[in-house]
Amino acid sequence: MEFYTYAYVVQRGEFTSLLQYIMTSILLVALLVVGVKVMYNRFDTKFRDLGIIIVLGLVFLLGLQVNDYTRDANSAEESSYMVQFLNNLSERADVPKDKIRVNTLRVQDRMIVNIEEAYFEVTFTMNKDGYSLRPVEMINSNPKVVDVKKDGQ
Repeated sequence: MEFYTYAYVVQRGEFTSLLQYIMTSILLVALLVVGVKVMYNRFDTKFRDLGIIIVLGLVFLLGLQVNDYTRDANSAEESSYMVQFLNNLSERADVPKDKIRVNTLRVQDRMIVNIEEAYFEVTFTMNKDGYSLRPVEMINSNPKVVDVKKDGQ
């Protein structure tokens, strides 16, 4: 079982799709260049065909970006809710945030929270405005901990 640290949950809320933005920018510049070529060489069909290929590539990449954006926005919203829960738990348990780990990246019933050396099962109310912690015993006392990568590691 994997447990995620507070820092990992916070980092996961930040999203970027740099490669897709670069590819889209390159295709937009290429489309501009081909568009200018088509305007100067109206009877040369190779530039028109190239322009159609670039437009289709742009439509494909834009579709991917919209899909990725909605997925990343949902993921960021879930991470934000998890960060809010961990902040509340840290404050109420009077434990530093770096001593709390969770076994899921989404706030859900029956998730396991590791606070220092103790493990708890979290049960939420229907609208997730409240929760209760119930101590649980783990079979594996050394679970894998997923944390952000530090410089030099």
